Amino acid sequence: MIDDVNSVHWESKGNYFGKECEIMARQLDGYKFLQYANSDTKFLFSFYRHSLSEIIKKKRTEEEVIRGLLKGTVFSVVLPLSIILGLQKTPISKGVKLARNYTNRNTNWPPCLCINPHTFNRFLINPAENLEMMGFDSRRFEIERYALSEKITVNRKKLKSFPIVKIIERDHSKWIEGFVSEYEKEIKTPEDVGVGNLPIFEEEMERYSMENEEQYNTTHQEAEERGERDEDLPF
Repeated sequence: MIDDVNSVHWESKGNYFGKECEIMARQLDGYKFLQYANSDTKFLFSFYRHSLSEIIKKKRTEEEVIRGLLKGTVFSVVLPLSIILGLQKTPISKGVKLARNYTNRNTNWPPCLCINPHTFNRFLINPAENLEMMGFDSRRFEIERYALSEKITVNRKKLKSFPIVKIIERDHSKWIEGFVSEYEKEIKTPEDVGVGNLPIFEEEMERYSMENEEQYNTTHQEAEERGERDEDLPF
């Protein structure tokens, strides 16, 4: 979702109880390029914890999915791109597994950042403590708490109220300065070369959306044939 008035781009992710939440590495590459090209824009990720199992794998009608999420969404955590990149860079901090960077050349599933479900629990319960655990100074972030209005409906059906924790950078421009410097070192592309070799975000996202379900089924089938555990896969 794009909010041009406030210069905010939103990404939404669902997270089932006890399961990791994944973000494709190429998707993060796309967001990093967009952030580099649009320094004034804030990129926020909304994560929704729900109780609807196997949304991709289990066959349901659209109405069943909507009804299940309306009743089963229990909380939401909103994080800025800076924190997501922090999890990618430091998935384990002080002996605590916050996330993992999944990669396996033996499957068709692409590399991705898998965020531990307990990481979201800590953001909900004690976000400042969780930020300090990640190596951030929690004072640089603004932490807001909301309760979703009980008057919201979807397809004329009532959405159950749930708590929301929103974390944003207090000084976005200050973070951007450091981000741009690090990103330019990462891509090692002189300014006059152009952006021909940088990730093409829209094409990557479209391809990811089309291949998502097919890759899920293929990956789990291949893993089963090799005798791998299901928990070793992204989800």
